[in-house]
Amino acid sequence: MRAKLVMFCLMAGTVVGCASNPPPPPPMAMAPEPAPMPAPAPMAGPVDGVYKGMAELAADAPRRCHKMAATQTVRVRRGNFMLGGMRGRVGADGAVMASRSGGLSGTVTGGTLDVTSTSRGCSYHYTLTRA
Repeated sequence: MRAKLVMFCLMAGTVVGCASNPPPPPPMAMAPEPAPMPAPAPMAGPVDGVYKGMAELAADAPRRCHKMAATQTVRVRRGNFMLGGMRGRVGADGAVMASRSGGLSGTVTGGTLDVTSTSRGCSYHYTLTRA
């Protein structure tokens, strides 16, 4: 009888012990991977062509600087151009920079070439539209 009592206690302990431990939670779902960064937006169109417009002398320019002619014309070929005696280049992102060390900076956006050139202390701002 003692053996039955010990066996009963062991079985009861096992049942009680298993009942007190809750089942493990279901495995958590993996978070989705973040979306990849979008590629840079391509330029709206080719930048090559003829641009015409105005050039203004900077307000703080020295007296020795001369005003520009009424209309300026610039031809862009394969992203390269000549403006105010300086060679420039249009990057893939539309940024304008001097081909060599120099003072050209600006952008090409939506068919408008917006550039500032600085040479020998004279600064000009060009706003040219593709013809």
